[in-house]
Amino acid sequence: MQKRRAAVRRKRQPIYKPDYAGVHQIAVAKRIVGTVLVVLLVLGIGALAAVWLAPALWSALQPSPVVLEEREQAILDRAEETGEALREDPETGLPLYEDDLNLFLINAEHPAGPDFEPELETVFGIRVDWRIAPALEMLVEDAWAQDVQVELASGYVSYAEQKAQYEAEAQRLMDAGSTKIMAYEYAKDAVLPPGTCDLQTGLCITLKGDEDFETTEICSWLESNMASYGFVFRYPVGKDRYTGEEGTKLVLRYVGPEHAPVMRRLALSLEEYIDYQA
Repeated sequence: MQKRRAAVRRKRQPIYKPDYAGVHQIAVAKRIVGTVLVVLLVLGIGALAAVWLAPALWSALQPSPVVLEEREQAILDRAEETGEALREDPETGLPLYEDDLNLFLINAEHPAGPDFEPELETVFGIRVDWRIAPALEMLVEDAWAQDVQVELASGYVSYAEQKAQYEAEAQRLMDAGSTKIMAYEYAKDAVLPPGTCDLQTGLCITLKGDEDFETTEICSWLESNMASYGFVFRYPVGKDRYTGEEGTKLVLRYVGPEHAPVMRRLALSLEEYIDYQA
């Protein structure tokens, strides 16, 4: 009999076990590389926009040379008509006036009579002293060019208009039961007596807005830019003891491009600034 051949034992193949740790590391590395590439791409696009697009956009927002020339010529013509000495702000080309205009003030301590009325010009439907018309026009047009919709409610308020408002408030109080003397006294809490309101200067502008105005883009833009045109807030919040009026950011006042940035930096009301200048 033939002997059976001994069975040949096959070597068992090792079972392959994936290196999960290595796979995870590779995946993480890929994600990091991908993120870095995306960041670099975004930065590259941002740099390209800064170099090419931003200057083009800024140029588009600026008034055209024709508009600037028309503004300058209008200022020169008016100055020649009135004999007004004229200096120009080097950055805006706006006229610079003396302090007898810039810091002219009407309040309870410096009242104006019924005959006081500046020479007025209508700008965007409101009347202001003609000398500040170019600055107001430039401010509004530049704001609009940047999609900031500044809207004007009123400007110059005459002595007669102030008197009518004051009389109406006193009459309301008398109708509510106050004596005549007390009515006229208490009316001062709501309406300034005629001749004591700075709106009579023609240098103030009241804006359209509501109680939320301080949180709007318009207010933020004005806070950052209006000093360049010569404007400040006439009745800053927290300055009631100096201005005699409740604080609001809806009333602007022209003081000139030389004074406005200083007042903004020092956070002074007009009354405080005049004392500071003395």
